[in-house]
Amino acid sequence: MKGLKKAIQKGVALVDFTAPWCAPCHLQHPIVEKLAIAYQKKARIMVLDVEKDRQAAMQYNITSIPTIVIFKNGREIHRFVGLQPSDVLSSAIDKALDAGQSRYSHKAAVADPNLTDNRTKSRSGRENN
Repeated sequence: MKGLKKAIQKGVALVDFTAPWCAPCHLQHPIVEKLAIAYQKKARIMVLDVEKDRQAAMQYNITSIPTIVIFKNGREIHRFVGLQPSDVLSSAIDKALDAGQSRYSHKAAVADPNLTDNRTKSRSGRENN
């Protein structure tokens, strides 16, 4: 569990809580593997066997599996219970990655000098209101 706590402390992490006897977990596994490849440089994707780490399952209140939890900087921001499609999980990861980041760079927020106000110029060069 100590390794999990450290792994989710910085950035975005998806943790798939699973068990070997869980049939839906076996269906979830290839989806999680594809996410791990797609997000390898952007987010941590981890699988935790609740049978091997019961303490972590209790710590994170895992009562059903598969349960997928998305963390950002150590805080849980989204939880899914049951089999989840790739697009739902990708969307949640993308939202977590975008959260807290401005959609506009500082440079883009600076007004265009050609658009100083809402007045227009006529062909004669005079300003119209």
